[in-house]
Amino acid sequence: MSTKNENEENKENKENKEKELTEEELTLKKIGEIKDENIKLRLLQLHKLDSEQDSLSKNKDKENREMEIKYEKIYKDLYNRINEIVFNINKDLSITEEEKKTYEITENSETDKDTEIELYWYKVILNSKFFTLNEKDKEILKNLLKVEYYPSDDNLDFTIKFIFKENEFFSPNELNKSYKFNDKDNICLVVASEIEWKSEEQNPTIKKRKKKIKKGKRQTTTTITKKVESFFNFFKNFDLDKKKDKKNENDDDEEEEENNEDDEEEKLLDEVEFFRNDLFDNQLDYYFNFVVFEDEDDEEFEEDDDDLKPRKKKGKVEGKFRKKSSASRKKSKENNNEKESEKKEECKNQ
Repeated sequence: MSTKNENEENKENKENKEKELTEEELTLKKIGEIKDENIKLRLLQLHKLDSEQDSLSKNKDKENREMEIKYEKIYKDLYNRINEIVFNINKDLSITEEEKKTYEITENSETDKDTEIELYWYKVILNSKFFTLNEKDKEILKNLLKVEYYPSDDNLDFTIKFIFKENEFFSPNELNKSYKFNDKDNICLVVASEIEWKSEEQNPTIKKRKKKIKKGKRQTTTTITKKVESFFNFFKNFDLDKKKDKKNENDDDEEEEENNEDDEEEKLLDEVEFFRNDLFDNQLDYYFNFVVFEDEDDEEFEEDDDDLKPRKKKGKVEGKFRKKSSASRKKSKENNNEKESEKKEECKNQ
């Protein structure tokens, strides 16, 4: 009996020691245990090739990172020019004689007037369908003047700025959200502006409704405040590294809480992708509402159900297709479920 326990203990000690080794140390240890010298020699050569490949991959990642940082700066200048044109700050607009004739543009046309392209960024945000907008959001977003992109000079960090005109709804007029990345280029921290709503009635992130409560023969009415989906819920802080550390400390956390953390990280990655590779690239198409959305979840049903196929709207030119992000698809389902619950609750209270 004691021999059996000793064997199990030795096996456990061996496994624990192996866990402490690095991947390379463990590989070399395993190769050293091979009896056949010919196979051992070839495995060592394969290990050297593996190390060479790792080195090449690191150099490639470093070069790609440097290239990405370089082009982010170039994009920033281009994005600034977009806002200059929208607000007619840049009056030096190049146009050919042929374009003047085709589009009926005279020498003294719009470039001489101090007028912006009205509601430009409002339409871009609205038609991008990336954010969930309620009716209050749409009213407030008509005060949006411009969206600006500020990349870091030496890493992948960036800040997105939403600049509003003076309005009756909230302050400050500039709302920012900064995305920070760790040494492995994984998103680790998000810092957003704090919004000060000028009154509860102006706050689109909450909804108030009256609910009747019966106690015996008595009936009272109370006001319930509920959080609702809103564009302005976008401005939240997240510390992903801190959340991961807490999760490691509390191994007994519920599975649902872990799933929520994964959803938040997925949502942030969708945001990074949207701002870096979508919003500014497609801003003109969004302004004209040319982009047609395709839900990945529905693709497998396309042959059986015509209603599930993405369609171009009447009067649109060749539309671009953009697949909805996984976070957006999940959000849509949650919104539908929430609306159904609200309807049932309203019926009960009538």
